[in-house]
Amino acid sequence: MSDKKYFWLKLPRNFFDKHYVKMLMAKENGVSLTLFYIRLLTESIDHEGKLRYSESTPYNNNSLAEITGFSLDFVNGAMEILSEMELAVTEDDGTIFLPKSLKMIGSESGSAARVRRYRDRQKEQAENKPQPKPEKKEKKEKPSRPEFKEIIDYFNEKAGTKYKHTSKSTQTAINARLNDGFSVNDFKAVIDIKVKKWLNDPKMRDYLRPETLFAASHFESYLNEAIAEKPQAQRSSLSERLMNETAGGNDG
Repeated sequence: MSDKKYFWLKLPRNFFDKHYVKMLMAKENGVSLTLFYIRLLTESIDHEGKLRYSESTPYNNNSLAEITGFSLDFVNGAMEILSEMELAVTEDDGTIFLPKSLKMIGSESGSAARVRRYRDRQKEQAENKPQPKPEKKEKKEKPSRPEFKEIIDYFNEKAGTKYKHTSKSTQTAINARLNDGFSVNDFKAVIDIKVKKWLNDPKMRDYLRPETLFAASHFESYLNEAIAEKPQAQRSSLSERLMNETAGGNDG
């Protein structure tokens, strides 16, 4: 039985103070436009910011009108406004992508949720239990993994950026994916495919950063995207390795 995955949309506290939200609110039917946009964000969470009925079927304006409850005339006008503001981007295959959603979407597997709840209970019990005063020990810095520098140096070389491999958030993301069983070559494959597709795209260039590419909710799908672009022989080898690593992780 496959492990169920949970997704969520996390709106920042200052969401309604964002410039683009204020612009939406200022337009005619601004409240409805903003509500419609939030409805699209929630609809995109399990497809990484893309509005799709399934992996092979993108939503169009007719289907968006049906699932959101807004009239087709309203949806047609709203999508024009969202496109003009670059809050909605239509890709070559007709898929509607919401760029702002990348910073708002998170995910968690069912097993991870159970483990987290268990740990929360353990932590709560420990906090309520009297603890002996710990002895002071000299704090030692954890050695940096060599993969951090190799991966970020490669990223900077390909993307023309100057990210630091010593950044805590970057190290956390890389370390988590390495612990998931992914290799340095997997990181390089993800970097290559997204640099190829986003570096010269003014709308997507700002999302070309480690925290986006290496996030748990994005990394595996980007790696599969890279596999699909490889020549057949390389693709078969990389796909087989990815499946073996995933199977090994699930066994653990």
